[in-house]
Amino acid sequence: MATICESIKASIGSLFSCSEMDGLLRIRTPLLYPDGDVIDLFVQSGTQVHVLTDAGETMRWLRTQSLGGKLTDKQRKTVQDVCLTHNVEMFQGELFVSLDGSVELVDAVMRLSQACSRVADLWFTFRFYASRELVDDVAEFLDERSIRYERNVKSFGRSGTPWRTDFNTRTDEAAAMVMVLTTGARSASSRIVEHTAAAWYDLGNMRLNQANLKFVSLFDDTIDVWSDEDFRLLEPISEIAFWSRPAEFVNALHTCPANLTSM
Repeated sequence: MATICESIKASIGSLFSCSEMDGLLRIRTPLLYPDGDVIDLFVQSGTQVHVLTDAGETMRWLRTQSLGGKLTDKQRKTVQDVCLTHNVEMFQGELFVSLDGSVELVDAVMRLSQACSRVADLWFTFRFYASRELVDDVAEFLDERSIRYERNVKSFGRSGTPWRTDFNTRTDEAAAMVMVLTTGARSASSRIVEHTAAAWYDLGNMRLNQANLKFVSLFDDTIDVWSDEDFRLLEPISEIAFWSRPAEFVNALHTCPANLTSM
């Protein structure tokens, strides 16, 4: 075990660290899961062969992000492809590499950590497909009510950063920029809200030149993932609407902007 740590320190020690934890050797990588947690690897000692493993944490993390805690067949196939690409094995949800003497330790650490990162990144497909489906539903809803709109509009904030709003709508009474907030994972909700808040703050200068322009944050509340803090963060800078209350959403698009906090 000491030799393993010495090898890590001598080769990739500037990025990876090694320490004992609960009787195992933990290798802390510079890579992160999408929610910001560090990807850790562990060395399990056997009589003849050491095993470098993620202790099942990657698949466990990924399942907690999916609806119902299950992956689709396509997602499972993608996990298998990642393992094949990085020459990593998987058994009962655990990603691992056997250190049988023919495998270079540093190579195994790099391959396994990259495999964990790529598998965890499947989370972005969960968010993308859920968001795209709801945005399509919102577009259909606006069409049915003859509300004029543009989709996926890029605008530049005062910082020069480009932001994309899901819809820019226009009625006889008001213009609105709409962000659709949706996710199936509670752990992702805060990040989505913070991203939306950053966009509204940065785009706030647009309302100085257009008096009837308003910002609308449309929450997908069909899944209970949002907290009161999420709503409170966006209330001073945008009008809050809920997908389960369509009449209120339509009313938000038709009414003149309320007096919101200066941005």
